Amino acid sequence: MVVQNPQHTYRKDGVYYYCRRVPKDLLFKYDETRIIMSLRTKSITAARRSAAAITSRLDEYWMSIRIAEMNIPSLLTLETATAGNRQIKISDALVNYHHLKGIGRDILFFTTSTRFVGYVIDILAIIHRLMQRLCETICLIEGYHRAASEERLLPFALLSTSQSKSTV
Repeated sequence: MVVQNPQHTYRKDGVYYYCRRVPKDLLFKYDETRIIMSLRTKSITAARRSAAAITSRLDEYWMSIRIAEMNIPSLLTLETATAGNRQIKISDALVNYHHLKGIGRDILFFTTSTRFVGYVIDILAIIHRLMQRLCETICLIEGYHRAASEERLLPFALLSTSQSKSTV
């Protein structure tokens, strides 16, 4: 039985090495066209785990380089990125997310992310309504207590002002 090497690896003298081609659009950042490094293991399971971790980190790093090259702030609309209004709508953030992460994704990615953002918007609307009701209730309670305390203090206030006038 032939055991296949993990993705992006090869064996040399029993030791696993990681080897990956640099994407064409990122060659300007590298002196070489391939990244080759020893995984310092003879175990296929350790090599598989290390190769997967390196692949993941390289993909994230390369994506960050691509995003930096895209000049992302220009993707925002003038309406949401004006100097006086720094608020970005969640729906606009979803559109930007789809543009950045949706390349090559199937329809399931778009439907689930749209559904989850809809859930977040619904929950935030409920929280907003509850906060409004809470503020209204607090204002009513404070107004009631203020009115009640003014009624209790009113005779003393009148008495103290009348006494001060009569003593003067």
